Amino acid sequence: MTTVLVLVGVWTVSGLLTTYLMARAGHRHPNWLLIGLVLGPLGLPILYERAERRARLVAERESSATGEPTGLTVVFGLDGSGESEAAFEAAFRVLGERVRGAHLVEIVDFDSGADAGFVTSVEARLASCAQRCPTASVSTHVVSGQPAPALLAFAEEHGADVIVVGRRGRGMSTWLLGSVSGALMRSSTVPVLVGGYQSERASVDDADAGERRDEDVNA
Repeated sequence: MTTVLVLVGVWTVSGLLTTYLMARAGHRHPNWLLIGLVLGPLGLPILYERAERRARLVAERESSATGEPTGLTVVFGLDGSGESEAAFEAAFRVLGERVRGAHLVEIVDFDSGADAGFVTSVEARLASCAQRCPTASVSTHVVSGQPAPALLAFAEEHGADVIVVGRRGRGMSTWLLGSVSGALMRSSTVPVLVGGYQSERASVDDADAGERRDEDVNA
């Protein structure tokens, strides 16, 4: 009986490990968990060998640039979360007219990138953000891959001056796989601007504190 329990435990742990490694490689569909648990240790070399490792452009839309070709090229890493939306809006308040071109990029896992319906919904979300960009040159891109490496590779390829991301992404992936913003700050050769709700709250608190100091001085 003990031997059976040990074998079941090893089989289950191997399946979970396989699922985790596939998620780290950019494959996050729930089916990988089922496949990993069924195949157990047999699935580890098979599935990892089949995993895609290079980021792949899935869809993009570009607008032609107008005006003088001066200013900053900014890559915005968006994921539909409130944090990334807050970072997107805060960046334009901080950088303003210095933004020459904006690349709105959403990194999806390889499995979702093969789903045409899902990609269409991501494109629609990015198009909505693009309409709010106060800059003449804006493009949207859907890229499949591992979030931090894929976003950094995109930024370097397009000569970005700044990468803008939210403090935290959405869902459980941040807890399981780590923070994209943290990974970028550790490895990026491009300056990274991190925004989010906490930053927004801090800005409001600082402004309120400044107003109170002014009132005290005037009194």
